[in-house]
Amino acid sequence: MGGTECGGRFGFVSSHATNHFAIAVFMIGVLQQCAPLSGIVLIAWAAFVSYSRIYLGAHYPGDVLVGALYGSLVGFIFFRIFRWAHDHLPLRQGRFAE
Repeated sequence: MGGTECGGRFGFVSSHATNHFAIAVFMIGVLQQCAPLSGIVLIAWAAFVSYSRIYLGAHYPGDVLVGALYGSLVGFIFFRIFRWAHDHLPLRQGRFAE
């Protein structure tokens, strides 16, 4: 379908899966207090995008699985950095505050 085949130069890991799962996990961390059910929607969205890569024949399931795991790890690490910065660094008021 679409003239693509699995593997090739860009086969392992699926960058689509990595990016979408990283965004989903990061946003779940950010939104967990104000929108606890957003996690279901975000993971479903990332899984749908990832599955589309298999459906279109661009990746093998293993490529997508490893991409999802790697993206989840990256999203979690960046959320922890974000949370640390939010808790420990002072917020500046205004655009040119000193």
